[in-house]
Amino acid sequence: KKKKKMSAVSVWPPPEEESVKRPKVENQEDQGGSAAEAEAALQPADASSAAHTPAPGPNSTTSADNNSSSSGGSSAKDGKSNSNSGSGGPEGAGAREGKRRARSSVSTSEADLDDDVSIFSSSTTLARWYKNAENEQRVPRDVRELLQREACSPHTRLDLIARTQAAQSFLQERVDGLEALWRSKQQPHILGSLCSHLDRLGQHRQALDCADTYLKLRPPDRAMQWMREKLRRQIAAEDYRLHHREEIFQREENVTLQVPREDGEHLTVREFYERYSSKARPVILTSVAEHMTMTRWTLGLIDRVAGAAGCVAELKHPTSYSTEWARLERGEVAEIRWFLRQLDNEDKHNQSYLFDWSLPTYCPNLAWSLTIPRFFANDFLYRLRPGSMYRDSWPSLFIAPAGVCSETHVDTFGSNFYMALFQGEKRWEFFDKEDTPCLYPQYRHSMDPTFEVDVSSPDVAKHPFFTRAPKYSCTLRAGEVLFVPAGWAHRVTNLTKTLAVSGNFVDQSNFELAKEELRVAGLRDPCAQAVYEQFCDPAFNTEMDWDIGDLRIEQCKNRYHPKE
Repeated sequence: KKKKKMSAVSVWPPPEEESVKRPKVENQEDQGGSAAEAEAALQPADASSAAHTPAPGPNSTTSADNNSSSSGGSSAKDGKSNSNSGSGGPEGAGAREGKRRARSSVSTSEADLDDDVSIFSSSTTLARWYKNAENEQRVPRDVRELLQREACSPHTRLDLIARTQAAQSFLQERVDGLEALWRSKQQPHILGSLCSHLDRLGQHRQALDCADTYLKLRPPDRAMQWMREKLRRQIAAEDYRLHHREEIFQREENVTLQVPREDGEHLTVREFYERYSSKARPVILTSVAEHMTMTRWTLGLIDRVAGAAGCVAELKHPTSYSTEWARLERGEVAEIRWFLRQLDNEDKHNQSYLFDWSLPTYCPNLAWSLTIPRFFANDFLYRLRPGSMYRDSWPSLFIAPAGVCSETHVDTFGSNFYMALFQGEKRWEFFDKEDTPCLYPQYRHSMDPTFEVDVSSPDVAKHPFFTRAPKYSCTLRAGEVLFVPAGWAHRVTNLTKTLAVSGNFVDQSNFELAKEELRVAGLRDPCAQAVYEQFCDPAFNTEMDWDIGDLRIEQCKNRYHPKE
């Protein structure tokens, strides 16, 4: 069903409307790639794959599985893998699907390895292994019950399976077979699959050796270039802890620093840049949020605008064992009006979270009513060509019940971040970009890492470096705006029911970092590549306007594209 749209000239604020509808749970678009194949393999053989239509937030990167398409020399586009990628011959997708369903287990014989290796990544072979009833019983009962009881992403499901001793033994057998096959045949696609399986086992240096050798044989393979960069980041974090151990352990333990507050009313754009963004230091700005809206934003106002328009959103569910970004799993697709009513339902333990919901994309009427503070109005993303990725992603909306938390994460593509809180309180905990290795980052299926450390209750014996990373902390209150520098890992807890608006942005302070992140993302995503190419264009305007004022969104865009 098409979403109802509100007129751009509608009365502000719209009148109250009392009707409340139950949520519309819509199908969600298949993301494709080996993650989708793995998801299908985890289902019963006679189950049909469901279609998906996500309403993702702009900060959620939809990337194909890190093990996909490493072999065969084909790169993924827009997170979807080519159906002939790595086929090793003219065999079609239908025939390969028949082979997948025909096998009840994954053999490690040379004949089967040679047949499978150019088709399946470690994700898909692991999923097929688990689907076999005999192998499933080898997985501990608590893991099996969790997989049956909880709805979680294919990435999370496979990571839970991969950690079990039975799966580790299977993967090691697979690696042994692939190594023998490589020695006998010396074919690049075998190295691609071997790299994928070694990475899944956590043998990152050996996986990097495979990636390097593969790229000497097939240099243009952009998917493997992406894989190599991911492995390099993982190894760099491990090497940092290894080579700086003595220096790090000379620091004082468990240091907590407070984020400063500054009155934004009397702060100039240049002063903000020189004191905070150029030095990558967080700050809370007061006397700024009240100038961002035409009228005071409340949950009731959101209901009268987005709720009355019938807007829907895909909610997020915080999940402690998730390996997705910020440990947030995709939840139900629901009407905004229904979701807002659930916030007041005290009889239900509500863990649904409206997270990073793009207002320009899904509710333009709310977006048009916002003013961008002058400190963030020099955003280079507004200078991109119309239709470019990220240009129309922000501001985005956050609404959460009390107690919901987004676990430690780093904002995407090296972007700076701001959040204006209109209702409630949030507790923020930050870590300097340079201390990221002390949080034990894991680059599993994305360049945006998850973190092993539980910041709220760290296992010091398992993660001793964490206690030496200074933590910045603050409580963000209604009416305040928080600035978070690019690359800073942060964890956010909603102390009360909250309503906030945020934006990611690029200016001179993080331009080079954003370019590098977009270059890497562009290896797999043509949209990111297009933004990277614009940033690299010598004619692209990277000047800072120190006299810029607060601007409406359309004013920010029209400064550089007046005909839009």
